[in-house]
Amino acid sequence: MMQKQGILLGFSLLIIVVVVVVVVVVVVVVVVVVVVVVVVVVVVVIVVVVVVVVVVVVVVVVVVVVVVVVVVVVVVVVVVVVVVVEVVVVVVVVVVVVVVVVVVVVVVVLLLVVVA
Repeated sequence: MMQKQGILLGFSLLIIVVVVVVVVVVVVVVVVVVVVVVVVVVVVVIVVVVVVVVVVVVVVVVVVVVVVVVVVVVVVVVVVVVVVVEVVVVVVVVVVVVVVVVVVVVVVVLLLVVVA
């Protein structure tokens, strides 16, 4: 009888040890899986944030470059228009002055001819 109780006690201890080992293995596997999932999620979030920041920086740089190019083009066009208008005004003034001088000279010469 003592021997049967010893064998049952041995089997009971063996079953308890196996259950404890299985529970420990399951807990370790679950912890490892949770840690791996957390690390993967953190890495994915970091990559997404970096990509978004890079895209935002690229968009801002492109917008700044486009704005600078547009401003430079507008300034160049305004300067060219102003220079052309000034040249036209100067030419018109010179032509008017020359015409007035020629008319005055012709009138003076005609008056001299008529008087003489």
